[in-house]
Amino acid sequence: MKIKSIVLLIVCSISFNIAFSQSYVERNVASIKTVQLFNTTQNTHTPFISFQDYFVVSFDDIQSSYQRYFYTIKHYDKNWNESDLMASEYIKGYFSDEIRTYTASFNTLQPYVHYEFQFPNDKISPKISGNYALIVYTKDAKNPVFTRRFCVYENTASLAISQEMANAGSQDKPNQRLFVTSSGTQGFSLNDVQNYSSLTLIQNNNFSTAIQDIKPQFVLNNQLKFTQSELVFYGGNEFYMFDTKNVQINGLTTQEIKQNKLYEHYLYPTEIFPLEYAFNQDINGEYYIRRNDVGQEREASLEGDYVWVNVAVYLEKDDEAELFVVGAFTNFQLNEEYKLQWNEEGFYEKSMLLKQGYYNYQIIVKSKNSSQNPYDLTGNFWQTKNQYTALLYFSDFQNRYDRLLGIGNLWQNFF
Repeated sequence: MKIKSIVLLIVCSISFNIAFSQSYVERNVASIKTVQLFNTTQNTHTPFISFQDYFVVSFDDIQSSYQRYFYTIKHYDKNWNESDLMASEYIKGYFSDEIRTYTASFNTLQPYVHYEFQFPNDKISPKISGNYALIVYTKDAKNPVFTRRFCVYENTASLAISQEMANAGSQDKPNQRLFVTSSGTQGFSLNDVQNYSSLTLIQNNNFSTAIQDIKPQFVLNNQLKFTQSELVFYGGNEFYMFDTKNVQINGLTTQEIKQNKLYEHYLYPTEIFPLEYAFNQDINGEYYIRRNDVGQEREASLEGDYVWVNVAVYLEKDDEAELFVVGAFTNFQLNEEYKLQWNEEGFYEKSMLLKQGYYNYQIIVKSKNSSQNPYDLTGNFWQTKNQYTALLYFSDFQNRYDRLLGIGNLWQNFF
């Protein structure tokens, strides 16, 4: 792709033989916006909780004045294929429940109904550890309005992660190598842990680039060591940001604001030179919903308005590649809602309807050449500060599911 310059304008009955495909598929209908599983322990959207923690689940419906919504959960194996368990084997409490807390927005140009509940709760909670999908639906769980992944861990094992430069800091290849040590496994023989354990590594809560099913390379001092040379990720570059907390006043990256039916934000042009790494404080792809009117903080869940955020990338047209805006607010999915379209005036563009707040994002290239670096627009540096999560699963013959014994985190460059 020839780069000239880049501009960022930026309880009812239910069947639990749910007809998903064998592998987990993210789902979200267009009218459901700002789906959040907010981890109250981490104060982020990190989708990993222990049995003592919980999420605040929330979302907005921008098309309906009120709708009855229900939720349930589905258990998956360590590689996100459906497990063979019955609902009674992994759900404690009711098999489904209605979302009873909802409030209409006020003081907004875009009307919506905001739904919110705590999960797990005294109605439904996971009985066992492992991978799960939260399923929200209206009439039939086979046709959800959205699904989201989350993981429940046992705190049985302790994991430590370290990182070093790989591939001599190459900008063409994955260049951040990870090392993981697992210790403190209680109630297991070392031989069983070595034979039946496997590791998953996740960068910035992005499941689409996860490295899965890693076996321990060796045991040292009663610790499992994962040091394979294949444990490498693209470092990428630091995330971009935009700030729409105040829809009427330009944020740090906002060049122009227009008001039609809704407010429209256009950000300052930014030229990118992916030749040298430059540190930039970010929040590793996270986003936070906020409304602040000239120093007065509002209740953003109900008073946060929706804003059209316009993104444009000035490039020569390339029929061999597609460009996407990604971040935690897109679940790092490359989908049509956030795909940039070519404008005959000489740039790619996309308008995104997003709730007021502070956002991190990236622009990712999807090329027909699968070996191409997806960060070729923004640079790929080993120095980039990313967040990594390691998950240790245990899959023996005694259990019919993959237990999640523990997790470890490597936090970098986070407020």
